[in-house]
Amino acid sequence: MNYLNVHTEYLKRFKHTLASDELIFSTIIKPVASELNVELNNALRFVEWHPKRETKTLPLLLNENEFDDVMNSGAFFCRKVQLPESEKLMDMIDKKVEIDKTTKRRSKTL
Repeated sequence: MNYLNVHTEYLKRFKHTLASDELIFSTIIKPVASELNVELNNALRFVEWHPKRETKTLPLLLNENEFDDVMNSGAFFCRKVQLPESEKLMDMIDKKVEIDKTTKRRSKTL
């Protein structure tokens, strides 16, 4: 977040932009994509437009059934999530991220 403190023009630009939460991070990441090993043609978000299960809306309102798809997508974000339907999925993602952080910390100390 230090980037946003240094480059305040980004916050000004996205203050009145529709879906700014979906655009701001990919905009910041683009100039350093190769350093982060991020594919430029990837929107960095997982959205299920062709669901494997029945749904009333598109994009699919994600739940725990999509956990593997989300984690294997290479995306930084996923949508569409909404409580209470997506609560278990969000808990599973939180747990996975925490496990990954712990593993990285341990490997740095070895």
